Amino acid sequence: MAQHDAEVLPGFYVIEGVDGAGTTTQAAKLADHLADRGPVWRTAEPTTGVIGGVIRRALHDTPPLSDRSLALLYAADRQEHVFGADGIRARCLRGEPVVCDRYLFSSLAYQGSALSFDLVHALNAHFPLPERLIFLDTPLTIAAERMQSRAALDRLEQPDVQARVVRAYHEVLEWRWPTGMEVVRIDGTRSPESVLAAILQALAR
Repeated sequence: MAQHDAEVLPGFYVIEGVDGAGTTTQAAKLADHLADRGPVWRTAEPTTGVIGGVIRRALHDTPPLSDRSLALLYAADRQEHVFGADGIRARCLRGEPVVCDRYLFSSLAYQGSALSFDLVHALNAHFPLPERLIFLDTPLTIAAERMQSRAALDRLEQPDVQARVVRAYHEVLEWRWPTGMEVVRIDGTRSPESVLAAILQALAR
């Protein structure tokens, strides 16, 4: 991997995992917990902005966009998310915690495994890193069961893609990330309350 020399933002917490791992549930629970102490921003990628909307539609479109186009769109969406007015960086630097459901690590796992890690990392090398990267380690069988209630699966939620992505995630987690970002793996099969307790324990370190 090329060196990721970007800054680590204090108070920036990212939750990652395969689809169905519970990232959205835990992002909401963590944000609610932190809100007892003051303002907190819960956000997600793709965002609800203009580019994020394009991505969400594209994941269901036929014919599908290429993986390279998706990687570029995700990076553009992230640029606004991080560096836009009142974005992630501005909020963290003024002391407001930010809880994000997915971030650049999803790009590395999803588009990186379809293209190449180096190519996707090059698009994301300038983005700051979170203080804590929480990875919900959830078996694909359990994640798939949790997704059965969804009305329709998008192109990234398909079983063959998820099998590729989970391998990529584990490879990404082993990269030598800069000092200051702690990678925390948590058993995603535990109850939501137990997972939250483990996340809070990691944040307290």
